[in-house]
Amino acid sequence: MAMADKKILCAFLLCAAGAPVLASVADESTDKYPAFQLGLGLGHGELNLSVPDTPGSSDLNALAYTAFVGYRIIPYAAVEAAYLDSGSVSKHNAAGSFTTNPHIGTVTGLGILPIGSSFSLFARAGLAHWWYEAKFDFPGFERLTFSRKANELIWGGGASLSVDRALLRFDFEQTQTSPSFEGQTLDARLRVMTVSVVWTL
Repeated sequence: MAMADKKILCAFLLCAAGAPVLASVADESTDKYPAFQLGLGLGHGELNLSVPDTPGSSDLNALAYTAFVGYRIIPYAAVEAAYLDSGSVSKHNAAGSFTTNPHIGTVTGLGILPIGSSFSLFARAGLAHWWYEAKFDFPGFERLTFSRKANELIWGGGASLSVDRALLRFDFEQTQTSPSFEGQTLDARLRVMTVSVVWTL
């Protein structure tokens, strides 16, 4: 199991372990649905870059943040529109450097499984619109820059805990794209883990 997958599994287990202790904090079942929701989150972004059919890859890490609005249709389903910024990432070595900052707009549907009165698990899937600029700097040569846009799938899951009139939510999302530059194709896989506060309006 990869280190990133172990971190995700541990985060889910911690959320599940803490749910019984905090179950009396609030009662999500008392909320009225349908309802609009607004959220802000902060966390960790990891961009994995690799070349198809070539061994090895590079993991670029940065601070990530998200802002989103949602519509909780029923206790078991919701839809969300979000802006996701994975942070500015770069790779430097003797051969040169690479820098990019993916921006992503998403529209996703959530399937929600309430567990007890205040804890729930959820899975999400939908569409992600990427836009970003990538820069290559090679010593002794001119800087190369290209901009790309792409529409891709995004999926993930997480857990949430109801506290007063808000939700404290852990979220994992993953999406990928395959840009081409000067005849070379890259595989770019983005994983983002965030902790968000969600308010019901």
